[in-house]
Amino acid sequence: MDTTVIEKQLMEMSEYEKKYSGTAEHPRHYSHLEDSELTFSKGTQAPDIVPVDYFFKPFQNVVFLKHPRFIKFTDHRHSFIEMNYVYSGTCTQYINGKEVILKEGDLCLLDTNVMHGIESASENDIIINIMIRASYFDSAPLQRL
Repeated sequence: MDTTVIEKQLMEMSEYEKKYSGTAEHPRHYSHLEDSELTFSKGTQAPDIVPVDYFFKPFQNVVFLKHPRFIKFTDHRHSFIEMNYVYSGTCTQYINGKEVILKEGDLCLLDTNVMHGIESASENDIIINIMIRASYFDSAPLQRL
């Protein structure tokens, strides 16, 4: 695939990003996925434990998503492994309360149940989230030996 096509797709703003671009408003739900049904009543914060089935379909072990820009993600944790790859720009995370600034080309690997939050990304900050079920590592690598 032509890299210019991929870059164009990554830079394109989703409807969700368009909605929050240029505003100080932050959603209190996880609705950046089109088929998400995980929402919370007005005035309540999203839970600090993100359910694994929010991102994964039953047959999926690995999920790739472009991290939505313009939205701050409050401290949360989950039972899957998460990698963040900074394709362009920067990404500021708070991992167990410590500020970590990632730059273009950096990769951050978060184990299960690590408390972390992410500052809102700007237009040129493109972060790719790679989420992996913890159970994938229980047997898959050993079967390849």
